[in-house]
Amino acid sequence: MKHAAAFLVSAVALWWLWQALAGVWNHYNWLFAAGGALVAAGIGEVAAIRTQGRPPLPLAILRSAPSALGMVIVDFAIVMYALVRRREGVVRETPFDHPDTKPFRAWATIVADWSPNALVIDVEDGRSRTHHLIPNDKSQSPA
Repeated sequence: MKHAAAFLVSAVALWWLWQALAGVWNHYNWLFAAGGALVAAGIGEVAAIRTQGRPPLPLAILRSAPSALGMVIVDFAIVMYALVRRREGVVRETPFDHPDTKPFRAWATIVADWSPNALVIDVEDGRSRTHHLIPNDKSQSPA
């Protein structure tokens, strides 16, 4: 019963999200939205069942998300400066200060890749490799 309710709520929410993003209100769009919402809600329920409803969300990484979002503006200015100066960039290898598990590495890569200045190449064995146009330690946080 719990999964049926979650499936229904997800499908309805996804249907409305489709309508909000599509910007078109007609019968064809309603049908496509229903099909997409049902498929996405089904995939979500399969994922919830396989993880026993406990997605691995490392709170230490998610706490760094607001500062990573703030760095996007700073890094945009850094990238514009580097592009005008035609900088090639450097690859840096730094310690990964979080547990070296798949969930931590995955979430750290997602959050750190918001930065346009530091692109994560790899995170493994307690090290992270990133490419920077201009080296800036805060750009690669949390990776």
